[in-house]
Amino acid sequence: MIFDKNTIFTLWIKNTPTKLNIRCWRSWVRLGYQVTIYCDNVSEMHRQIPPALLQRLCIKRVSTLGGSFFSFDYNTDNFLQQTDLWRFMYLKKFGSTWLDSDMYLLKRLPNDNIIISSEFSLQSGARKSLCTFKPNIGCLRFPPNNKFICDVVDKLTPTTKEDLVVTEAQTSKMNKFIKMLKYKKYECLTKYIVEPEMFCPIPWSFTKELYLKDKDSEIKDKHNVPFNNINENTVAVHLWENFTIKKHKIDLNNCHDNSIFETITNF
Repeated sequence: MIFDKNTIFTLWIKNTPTKLNIRCWRSWVRLGYQVTIYCDNVSEMHRQIPPALLQRLCIKRVSTLGGSFFSFDYNTDNFLQQTDLWRFMYLKKFGSTWLDSDMYLLKRLPNDNIIISSEFSLQSGARKSLCTFKPNIGCLRFPPNNKFICDVVDKLTPTTKEDLVVTEAQTSKMNKFIKMLKYKKYECLTKYIVEPEMFCPIPWSFTKELYLKDKDSEIKDKHNVPFNNINENTVAVHLWENFTIKKHKIDLNNCHDNSIFETITNF
């Protein structure tokens, strides 16, 4: 099915965008993409985003999409689960390319009809994985009404006890999506799962080093995974905002001048 691969959509609700988000969104439009940001407070977004960038973004209220699928209950504990589910519902109905708002683009995305990003798996310790990487939902591209995405929405729509556990790591909706990719009837999709170097070359375990260390300094491996895996195939760098802001409480105005964050995003 033909659909517009030059559009990117994302969701930004409940919080004020940071310098991290602004730089990521700027990287998208700099590469020529039509970007739509769905939010709950359009006027606040207009106040927070620099005018030059704002002119190149399409800011829309989530409610303009209509239907209960696209509304959020801010008073429940499963807010993160709702946002994960939302992106799948949007892909089912409209198709397009989803990017997390902490995904900084270095170059244009591949032209494939389907894209599923991935991240490195821990290779040592209690959470050691038998696989070197696992899919995630930082970058997703699907045409509308894709059978797999339709099945994902059907499977993920019910709220479970697992959904109510709010963590800084993966959410249960994401975990269920990953598990579904392993089903035999969807095994054809594995060819669309790109290697971690493409979108997540810096593992989440190196979040602090991403901001606070000189990128040229010697940084030891963690869990048998190297720090800097950026190479010629790298399209984006996932900046792990949840860990950055909520877990490590990193001051984005006090990063190392030669950190990866500053050197790739400060233009």
